[in-house]
Amino acid sequence: MGRLHRRTVAVCLVLILAATPAVAGVRVVGDHPTTRKHAHFGFDFEPHVAFSRPTGDAGRAFDHGIDGGLSVTSMQSRRVGIGLDVGYQHWPSPKGGVALDEFVNSFGGTPISGTNVFVDQFDVSAHLRLTEPDQFIIPFLDLGVGMVRANGAIEYPTHVVSGPLGTLILTDSHHVSTEPEVSVRVGIDVSSQKGVRVGPDLSYKWIFFGSESTPFTALGIGAHARFGSW
Repeated sequence: MGRLHRRTVAVCLVLILAATPAVAGVRVVGDHPTTRKHAHFGFDFEPHVAFSRPTGDAGRAFDHGIDGGLSVTSMQSRRVGIGLDVGYQHWPSPKGGVALDEFVNSFGGTPISGTNVFVDQFDVSAHLRLTEPDQFIIPFLDLGVGMVRANGAIEYPTHVVSGPLGTLILTDSHHVSTEPEVSVRVGIDVSSQKGVRVGPDLSYKWIFFGSESTPFTALGIGAHARFGSW
């Protein structure tokens, strides 16, 4: 009986030792609340382009232009992310060019036409993204703040105009300044395939030029493609 008892105990110990790694393995790989505290919720890279139109006082002087850029966003949770943007905008002013042509021609010299007046800028900003990801069509809102390097330019078709009063020298002008900017962009994402989303968006920018009492504003209507993991 004693020998049988010892053999039974030995068999039980072998079974326990053999089962322990499997049980322990289940416990290690199983979800635990603390193991997901700093989980990565997604990262995306996004090119975007828009048809841009200055509004307010700027809209009376400048024509429609382009607004393009690249954005990267890191989602801190399922619905909130932070990111960086770089972009380029260009707005021409045909009215300003015509007005300068008329001013130069009023001196009675050789007539000119085609003076080019425009504003272009490069901007760098940070944004906060709010989104609702748990559906096929995904809305989002980006709130951004940053700085722009703006160039207000006048480029004449010729630089020497001769007239009855003498010779008029025309010099191209490029006024460059760095200004703060605030922006908001709303839109939707549609999942086209795994890791890719596309959709339309609407943006609005406020650029605070120091010498102006009101900001330069522009409305953009465009589209984007978003590549990443979710």
